[in-house]
Amino acid sequence: MNKAASKFAQVTALNGVRICHRSLGETSKPAVLMIMGHGTSMTKWGGLDERLAGAGYRVITLDNRGSGLTRDEAGEATTPDPVPLTGPGANPDNVFAWCVDDMADDAVAVLDHYGVDKAHVVGVSMGGLIAQNVAVRHADRCRTVVPIMTSFDLNGAVATAMQKNPEWWGKLMEAAAAGGLTEGMSQQEVLEKSLPIMKLCATDKAFPDWTPRLQSVIEEAVAIDYARGGIDWGGKGAARQSLAINAWTASKLAAHKEGLKKLTVPALVLHGRYDPLIPIQAGRALHELIPGARLVEYDGGHNLGNDDTVRGLIEAAIVGHIALNN
Repeated sequence: MNKAASKFAQVTALNGVRICHRSLGETSKPAVLMIMGHGTSMTKWGGLDERLAGAGYRVITLDNRGSGLTRDEAGEATTPDPVPLTGPGANPDNVFAWCVDDMADDAVAVLDHYGVDKAHVVGVSMGGLIAQNVAVRHADRCRTVVPIMTSFDLNGAVATAMQKNPEWWGKLMEAAAAGGLTEGMSQQEVLEKSLPIMKLCATDKAFPDWTPRLQSVIEEAVAIDYARGGIDWGGKGAARQSLAINAWTASKLAAHKEGLKKLTVPALVLHGRYDPLIPIQAGRALHELIPGARLVEYDGGHNLGNDDTVRGLIEAAIVGHIALNN
């Protein structure tokens, strides 16, 4: 394992599973817990984690169950072949390996591991739902919550997006079908299979060009995940995350919405205006549901900005929100 990958290889038995986690910045500084989205590991922050650490915060990241090096062997045993279960009507018994609540509890367990009493909790996409869950169910552990490009109802938001933009979704489904990762592939093959989906999500109406910077970011993330053994071969981890969202939506969405209506944790909702995966209307609805929440819309899609001005706006919004509520 190379030096870069070794920074993303600390694994600890926490909350009944083995969780890979990382801490950046001075331990005496205010803590920021960052939670990544569906099918992606903590290598995919594109430098936002390091920039926040450089801004004077202790940044803690982790691989969610089903991504990177985090393993839930018991959950995996209950769903040895999860991919077919994710299709419409394919899982009538609602079988799942773990739930969204479990991933939120994992995040809190990582805070416990580092001796952090309270943190500013930032999450993107599925990670934004997990961050909401932490705020609702573990409010005493949150200084603030920052859900980014997400919804309180991910499945509902995605269904709306598919109706709204069928052409883009057709391209995404085509890229996903062609982008399966088979164990034994080379690092270059993994990169080439991953690029089409990344290009669809990382580019947007405001900034449609695939830039050398974006290419470099994805190459670095793939290289680190490949070197540390963190590739999701066969997409099984992502499939189990989908099952977790489905199970949680069926049983706990209504209670979650009620919890958001009573939330007292200061919230900042960030969302790209041109998001084709989780439409901007979902971010606006989340903002309206949380008392006193702030909303910042940025010129982007389902990404953290495809231009330095947008990335700077997102970073400044997060830092400003944290500073107001530290």
